[in-house]
Amino acid sequence: MKKNLLFAIFSLFTMRGMALEPSTALQGQLIELSINCQGTPNPVGGHTPIPRSPMPTPSVYIDEQMLFTACLPYDAVLQIVDEDDDVVYTTIIPIGTDSLSLPSSLSGSYELRIIPDGSSFYFYGYVMF
Repeated sequence: MKKNLLFAIFSLFTMRGMALEPSTALQGQLIELSINCQGTPNPVGGHTPIPRSPMPTPSVYIDEQMLFTACLPYDAVLQIVDEDDDVVYTTIIPIGTDSLSLPSSLSGSYELRIIPDGSSFYFYGYVMF
């Protein structure tokens, strides 16, 4: 009885972990994201910074002109920037969005930026269409 119960609990956790892993076969190629701080992290005037939890780095995948996110836990702005640092496409990603269709006119190499709402930093990665 104890072995059956232990096996059932182990199976439940194993299947649950498998369900949480994103399927790259369905979601395309993973875009490696880095972080860029746009502002100063410490307040001016010597005040103690307000303690905050770190914002999770989003998981972003691309498959041709479709962008997939692992349900962002915050609202964000998506920018696609060309090699001359010009923003060629921008849109809002509402909280919980799992996919976006990108313009079919995009061709070449771009920087993809995800800017969380109200933040002084952004996540960025490079994509090629």
